[in-house]
Amino acid sequence: PHPHPSPPPSSPPSMLVSLTLLLSPVVDGLVLLGGGGVKSVVKSSAISTERTPLPVRLGLLDDLAKSFGGGDDMMRARIEKDAASRGRNSTRVDASGFDPNSPQARAAAAAAREAVAATRRATAASLEAAQVEIEALRAASISLEPCWSGERSACPKPIKNNYTQGSLDFYQALRMPSEDPPTEALEAVRRKWHVLAERDDEELLALLQPIKDVTVDRRSLR
Repeated sequence: PHPHPSPPPSSPPSMLVSLTLLLSPVVDGLVLLGGGGVKSVVKSSAISTERTPLPVRLGLLDDLAKSFGGGDDMMRARIEKDAASRGRNSTRVDASGFDPNSPQARAAAAAAREAVAATRRATAASLEAAQVEIEALRAASISLEPCWSGERSACPKPIKNNYTQGSLDFYQALRMPSEDPPTEALEAVRRKWHVLAERDDEELLALLQPIKDVTVDRRSLR
């Protein structure tokens, strides 16, 4: 007769007890007893329906988080400081009570810009502008020449490129989709295109609006 196969060895009871206790969230420690027995030591305060989450240590990442804690706030502060230096609204809550970056605030700002644009289109239609003036302003709006031709260090900040620290070109300054051109850019337009020298800022902005309405891809200008 064939011998019956012996059953696989099972884990000693002490090992199973140890594993169970180690996985238990309320066991504070283990005490080994004589004969391989195990006794769990449980804190009375640990028996609770609520668990206090333990801090997670991330090593190097945790140290970096401490070193650069508040990074978002620091970046926002830098953005707000830069916006303030340009004379732009950088408050966290606008006049309507919304965060300027919220969808509601953006929709309200877009509606306000469109209302201003509509008024300027009507003004442009009523101005007695010569065709040569329209052509000069359109040429300015697609020019890749810099607005500032003086010393680089003396370039006014409103028309300074934040990345290159050089001057914005006329295309960048005049065709910003959500902002008006800086006054310094309009002054540069009057200096370079003399036919527009007698036009004030509001007239230039009104005449520029129908020109900006026609999108021009910068890549087509190179």
